[in-house]
Amino acid sequence: MFGKRLLVAGATAVLIAGLGACGGGGGGGGARGVDSGAVTDAGQGGTGTVQEAPPSPRTVSGLKDSVRHLAAKTTRATRPHLVRKCTSATRQVRHTQRTGTGTHRTTRTWYTTERYQSCKKVRTGTE
Repeated sequence: MFGKRLLVAGATAVLIAGLGACGGGGGGGGARGVDSGAVTDAGQGGTGTVQEAPPSPRTVSGLKDSVRHLAAKTTRATRPHLVRKCTSATRQVRHTQRTGTGTHRTTRTWYTTERYQSCKKVRTGTE
């Protein structure tokens, strides 16, 4: 696919260079110059002919010609890793106690505060 694109670009450049070389010339008094010799393409007085620089060999140039495309790296050189991080926390715990039987059954409820460790894996550092 890249070969076809390069071939088409080269053929287009050769065609443009050929048409540019054939299209120039100091001809007969159109919009470019006046027959009386007062004004020419170069803006100087003279015989009405246009002097152009000799055509130089043109090569294909552009952004893709001089710059090589490098894909962006998707990963960093050092990666974070997971570490267990624990914090102490408290929670309310409900306790119930039932006593008695039948219609004399009673339920006693009380709450206590319990301490525990809350641990999570956290991304940190580099490996």
